[in-house]
Amino acid sequence: MIIIFQGCDEVNDINEDRLPAYITDEWQKIVELLTEITGLPTAFIARIKSDRLLILNYCDKRDNLLDGEKIAHEEINLAVDRAINKILCDKYNFRSLLSYPLKDSRDKTFGRICLADNKENNFSGINKKIILEFKGFIENHLEVYDLHNKLAENRQELKKSKKELENTVHELHNVVEETVDALGSAVGARDAYTSQHQERVARLSFEIARELDLPGDCCKGIYLAALIHDIGKIKIPIDILSKPSILSELEFELIKTHSEAGYMILNKIEFPWPIADIVMQHHERLDGSGYPEGRSGDDILLQSRIIAVADVVEAMTSHRPYRPALGLANALNEVEKNKGILYDKEVVDSCLDVFRKNNTQVITWMGGNN
Repeated sequence: MIIIFQGCDEVNDINEDRLPAYITDEWQKIVELLTEITGLPTAFIARIKSDRLLILNYCDKRDNLLDGEKIAHEEINLAVDRAINKILCDKYNFRSLLSYPLKDSRDKTFGRICLADNKENNFSGINKKIILEFKGFIENHLEVYDLHNKLAENRQELKKSKKELENTVHELHNVVEETVDALGSAVGARDAYTSQHQERVARLSFEIARELDLPGDCCKGIYLAALIHDIGKIKIPIDILSKPSILSELEFELIKTHSEAGYMILNKIEFPWPIADIVMQHHERLDGSGYPEGRSGDDILLQSRIIAVADVVEAMTSHRPYRPALGLANALNEVEKNKGILYDKEVVDSCLDVFRKNNTQVITWMGGNN
């Protein structure tokens, strides 16, 4: 994936020589994440300045790695799209490009977002959906960055305006939520069941957290982590995820890798909550019988212990490719008989209280399984 900032007159306020480290560090994480999600070999962020294509960040998993310094001094006298094709296709052996314009808040084109492959690629609907999700995220991200620049230039005025600062923090939190939404959409584009499962687990986890009387910010972090707790399944072949019969031992071992795969994807993003660790631990069990690390007791994050209970209840009350729904009564009986053994006792009790207090409502948004 390539992000090109076209025409220096349109982006004078974005100067790569003055970009703060936290922006370039985040952009490096983005290009690494894009190669992970799309499965394509190369991602980089660049811009057109005067007559040169400048590479700011890149991740190249091919044998012939991009030479950032060399490209940075490549003179361009062609139109931008032709220049992209000339440099990327002719010189670096790319064979396919999928390109969309990036718009600023004034609806002006400030660059393009592209998928690139070094082999013939018709680009599936999934790839198009993923690139459009990240297109929206990048546009919002840069809009917030532009707001940051304006606030920095008026630091004295900012000190007098607490409300503006609170609004900025709120905007940044929205960016985090949009990141989670984009990742969830990437999963949903590939596997609708997993996407719906994550949404229901997130809602139940949030209700359990509230029943435990956890702070609102902690409840929000649990909700967002649960929304993408199975993001690692993007690495599992779809024919295994949708297999209509019981998994073999080898297939189940492959499924079990999704917790760690999710950690590897999410650890590249800086969240206000330990999202990557929560996702990593959501299949751990109180007695140490879980995976991937065999953690036990308080060595498992409380947030993960909450998602673990919600995950089991939702899975048992939902239809699976290899079996019908087992019913809410059986699901609640499973967590209750194993509380203090596999599942946190207080979490299970809070889960049971959620259903006792809001039975009809909760059953409805979990799909009506009883």
